[in-house]
Amino acid sequence: MVDSSYESLEVDLNSIYSDDETNIMGEINTVSDYIGIISNIDHGKFYRGQGDARWRIVSSLTRAIFPRKKDFLNKKEKNEIDYRKLRICIDSRINDIFNAYVIFKNNLPTYISEIESKEFLINSNLSILLLAQHYGLPTRFIDVSINPLIALYFAVSKSTIKTQDPAAVFIYDSEAYLTGDEFDYATKNLVESIKSSHVKTRSEQSSFREIAKLSSFGYRFMSVTPIPTLTDTLSIEHYSFDKRMQSQECLFLFHNNFEKPFQAKNENNLSKIIINNPYRIKKELMNLGIVESKIYPSLSGFSNTLLNRKINNDFSFFD
Repeated sequence: MVDSSYESLEVDLNSIYSDDETNIMGEINTVSDYIGIISNIDHGKFYRGQGDARWRIVSSLTRAIFPRKKDFLNKKEKNEIDYRKLRICIDSRINDIFNAYVIFKNNLPTYISEIESKEFLINSNLSILLLAQHYGLPTRFIDVSINPLIALYFAVSKSTIKTQDPAAVFIYDSEAYLTGDEFDYATKNLVESIKSSHVKTRSEQSSFREIAKLSSFGYRFMSVTPIPTLTDTLSIEHYSFDKRMQSQECLFLFHNNFEKPFQAKNENNLSKIIINNPYRIKKELMNLGIVESKIYPSLSGFSNTLLNRKINNDFSFFD
């Protein structure tokens, strides 16, 4: 029997791990099929490719704070989940990830020479978080692209000749749009009002350390705290850190309630295309020049393109 105070965690986990039920716009077997569908979609939509059509849209932060689906379902089947302990573990995980953000921010000056647009970076918590995501840290910001072919590439890029499960491209009609500056400004003003209230009510009791910790409150608020006044599903456009970000033509969805799957405010604004035989479509994209070296313009991207083109698993020694 689950304590009522932890029932919401059980509900959220079941929702996260259940199969996606987004409205299906169509199914494709070739790139030509895909182009036929998207050619009828109005300009200005956002696209997100995912390697399994059953996955719900969640942020990398969501994936990082919850147990793996296989482990959760196995424990649930055996009735071995203590949701009180699991809640403590999740909160601890969130704190660990936030501490990683703090360390990343504090050590960023050491590596600032590697960043192309460094002059816009230091005074923006949003920019620092998106940079952290750019280099692999999990965050609540979900990558999307305005280019449907790039989303298709991401949907099939990890497929192999043995891949059988369909992939998917999600199409999202943005419901609320902000630039990075606008999002940063709104968050800072909201945080300042909360901090001001805290200082007025607790300044006499607060220790020096508690007051000092308020300096990172805004960073925490943006990164791992749901914004209670935010009811919109936000799309955020941010300047590019490097050529890779430019090539991917990416924007970001702000996953406010990141312990739940991402949802459009209006369910009619989100749909998906099912991709049958992802590996076949991956090969078609390669023949059309949609390859990793274009998506990740670097020596690493170029090397992986050569691996896919010349040294892939299609080679047979016995045919």
